Formats: sequence, structure tokens, C-alpha cells
Amino acid sequence: MQIVIAGWLAAISTLPLMPQAPIEVPKTPGAFDYMLVDTQLKRLLIAHTGSHAFAIADISSGAMLGQLDVGGPPHGIAIDVRDDAYLVGTSGQPQVVVVDRHTLRILKSIRMPGPVDAVALDTRRDVLYADADNGASIWLLSNGRIIHTLATPQDSDKSAYDELSDRVYQNFTTANAMYVIDPAKVRFVASWSTLPAQKPHGLALDDARHRVYVAGTNGVLVALDLRTGVRLGSAPIARNVDQIAFDPERARIYCASGDGFVSVVSAGPAGVAHVADVPVPAGAHTLALDPSSGALWISYGTPKDDYIMKLVPF
Repeated sequence: MQIVIAGWLAAISTLPLMPQAPIEVPKTPGAFDYMLVDTQLKRLLIAHTGSHAFAIADISSGAMLGQLDVGGPPHGIAIDVRDDAYLVGTSGQPQVVVVDRHTLRILKSIRMPGPVDAVALDTRRDVLYADADNGASIWLLSNGRIIHTLATPQDSDKSAYDELSDRVYQNFTTANAMYVIDPAKVRFVASWSTLPAQKPHGLALDDARHRVYVAGTNGVLVALDLRTGVRLGSAPIARNVDQIAFDPERARIYCASGDGFVSVVSAGPAGVAHVADVPVPAGAHTLALDPSSGALWISYGTPKDDYIMKLVPF
């Protein structure tokens, strides 16, 4: 037995991420969706869909600071620094829930025409882009109301607003494409193929290299030029990756697969290259990066309990 344990420790010691002890997330066991780190307040924000709860944890200890019943499965999360609020999109009861960033109390719920999946906040104009879950619309919200609706291809997925380029980047799984939105004109200005990455889910921005990274569920990650959409390279990753995160300090892309791996990809001048597939508990398809420490957080459920887990980089 000692030989087996020693061999396992030697194997994981060569990996670029070291998993830490799991931390239980109380309430009804179930799935998770998006996670996000509030770096300023040192919090991990968690969409605990199985519990219909927006959960908040301390990123130093992992201790739960709050679990708010948002009336339906939560999905996308955005941090509105200007208004000191968290914005949470939900399905079940379709709405965007506004949570006070300091008291962690629900301030209001904005009813939506349909279930909300990913969200992205245009921080320059304080406008929230809310994707219709498995639908064909993106709703734009400002001051608690919908101000515009964009017609889109079916099934939008991850989106992100980039302050440097002043653009919103949006994946569409049915189109194998990323669409680019000019928020000043509120219209699409480009459509970029994500192939060979199929059914694109994960999306991460790299402003220093003028790139956007996109993960397909078929086990391919691509790097696109953030200005032109030209494909700069690709790398193999685990299949069924959902969310990804970019660590600018280490020039790494982390890709969470529900099949039980976090794929690590390096970003270099010549493109991207696969580094390792780090074994993690099955079902961990969502992640969030703490840029202040480089630590990565994942979440996953079991038939009995749900957990978050911290992974420390090497």
C-alpha cells in the first residue's frame, strides 16, 4: 500500500495543478453552473443550480458566506462594481436577480421573457447582456429593464465583454462560431468560425496577446486573433469541456471537463500547446480563477453531497 501511495504522490507532483481537500457546499445536492471570483472582496461566486441557490464563499478558507434562494436554477453571474451588485441569471423562474455586493441581500428580481443562461456586463455603459437559454435572443438590460433584444442563432453559450476592444464576444454552439457585438451600435459586426473546435462553450480573453481562446466539446481548443478572428493555433484538450479560464501570470488556459479532467494549455508566442490533463472528480465542468493567487476553483456534485475544490498551481 505504501508503494502505491508513493507512486500516486509522485505522479501528481509532476502535474501543473495540485488538488486540495474538497469543501462541502450544504443544501440539496445537484449540478453547478458558472462560477466567478470577486477579486476585490476575495469571494468565490457560485451558481448552485441543484439548490436554486447563489452561493458565496471566502476564497482564502472556502467557508460559505451565504446561500441565497434565487427562485430557480442560477446560471450566469456578473459583478457590477459601479452599482455594487451581483447580477445572477436564472431559469425555472426566468429572471435576473440583483444582489447587494456587501450585505449579500437580494435587492430585486427582474422578470425576463425566458430562461437566462450566460451573462456579460458592458462595464463602459453598465449594460448587461443576458443570453436566452437554448433560445435565439440576447436581452440587454439597463436600470432594471430590457432596453434592447438582439436576434441570434440558436443556443448561445459563454459570452464576455472586453474593455480594451469595447466588444462583446459570444459563442454559438449550433453555428460553430463566435459572434462579435459592437455595444456602441448594438449590432453584430463579425462572425468568426471556431472550427476545428466544435460546439464552442468555454471562452477566455487574453488582451496582452490580443487573443480569445475557445473550447469545443469535441476536445479542441483554438486561439483566435481578438481583432480579426484569424485562427492562430489549436491544441487538444479533454472532451466535453464547458468553462475555461485564462491565467495571464502563468500564460495558461484551464479547461474544465465534466469527464473528470482539467486540461492545462500553455499560451506562447507561437500559439497554444497542451501541457497536461489533471484528474479531478467527475462532473467538474465549471471553474473560476483567482488571479491574485493563481488558484483555480472547481465545483462538482455527488449523489450525496456537493463540493467546491481549490487547485494550487505549480
